[in-house]
Amino acid sequence: MRILPLFGGKKTLWKIKELSKYERKIDGSEIPPIYDLEKVSNIHREIDAYIRPYWEILHPVVQDFITVWNDAWTSLLHENEDLNSRLQQKDTLIANLKSNFENKLQELNSTIQTLKAEIQTKENEINQKEQLIKDLELADKEHKLGIAELRENLENRLKKLNEEMAERQKKYEETQMQVGRAFQQKVLELDSEMMSLKEELAEKDEKIKKQLEELNILRKEIQKLKFYESKAQKLEKKLNQIVEILEITEEE
Repeated sequence: MRILPLFGGKKTLWKIKELSKYERKIDGSEIPPIYDLEKVSNIHREIDAYIRPYWEILHPVVQDFITVWNDAWTSLLHENEDLNSRLQQKDTLIANLKSNFENKLQELNSTIQTLKAEIQTKENEINQKEQLIKDLELADKEHKLGIAELRENLENRLKKLNEEMAERQKKYEETQMQVGRAFQQKVLELDSEMMSLKEELAEKDEKIKKQLEELNILRKEIQKLKFYESKAQKLEKKLNQIVEILEITEEE
């Protein structure tokens, strides 16, 4: 490979003292990085098409820099995709929780309605029995068939049944409130976690943006370098022609 001469009083990367003995820091940087072109911008693909054919003549420090940048960009891109996936999972989880909560409320309401219907049925049965007792008492007062005791027993059973139904309804209402509070707490926790993930995603996006800006600057510098190298080659050719003319003149 031919190293270009000095041009315009400035040295090429190959002639800079600090870089003349530069040793490659990144394994594999002698090969252009491979990435998904569908995930980069049009200008990125266009510049990549210009650089890639000349990759092997780039200075190792440039190859290392571009390779390191690509690794960092790829890592940030993967983290960004992972965060988006986790956010999607959280959205799905919240939707499922809301659906389950609504189903649970419907079940509790259905159970409460069923209990109310059962209570009403029992009350109707007891009222019918009370009416029957009243009829028996009126029809057979002389025989004292224990109707009063039967009435007392039925009243006690009715009182106990009412107490049991009230207790069961109270428990169902408390359960419904507990489920609602637990659901609200879970939603708050998930909202907080989603907010943290979104903030983290914003930070990653900002890092990717800065990396892209640095790459654009590097691309411009590489384009300038190629321009100066081309100018240097033309100038060297002209100088060689002048030298040849001078040598021929001296011989004459």
